[in-house]
Amino acid sequence: MANITSVPLRSIASEHPTLCERLKECDPISLAGAFGGLLVLPELQSNCIRLEVLVHLSLALGAGSGTANELLVTELFAAVGSGPCGRAEDPAEDVFVASIGTPRGNFRVLEGIWESGGFFLQRFLDAVEKMPKGSGYDDLRESIYSLLRLSDAVCARAGLARYQLGNETPEQDLPAEIANRLEAIGSLVRFSETDLHDLA
Repeated sequence: MANITSVPLRSIASEHPTLCERLKECDPISLAGAFGGLLVLPELQSNCIRLEVLVHLSLALGAGSGTANELLVTELFAAVGSGPCGRAEDPAEDVFVASIGTPRGNFRVLEGIWESGGFFLQRFLDAVEKMPKGSGYDDLRESIYSLLRLSDAVCARAGLARYQLGNETPEQDLPAEIANRLEAIGSLVRFSETDLHDLA
């Protein structure tokens, strides 16, 4: 089933050579952070595939010092929407924010476009909690909880509530009111060492 909606980066790169050249001029962290921030907006839930691809392409191809600006991000958002990403985008099939219950409390996670993603993550975590103490399992559990704390912190920064709904249909172009706030949006997914220490 996962292969039905897979979007190979190589295929996208071959369909968008001009886009790839522009990406090479950019700082990969700056650009990936901008697109990562857009993933946190409920208004763009149904554009999840496009945004995830743009994060990966930014990190894979970015090799310059150019920063993420409104014009560039808007153009890249629209360009990737034509081709494999646009064809793979469907309306979101579940809530935007799921809630995962654990012995250490509840954590908010973003569903993306997958149906019942939170449900399956909950089942997985329930199994992990039943694993024996020690023998490497404790390290696995701590890594998982670290990711859950990060996820919940991002949701808190964005003011997201559990079971919040997102946009049902994909946007063809990045809305101007979102593009105008790129710096603030990108900061939602940037964490300093102090931020990470405070979450530990």
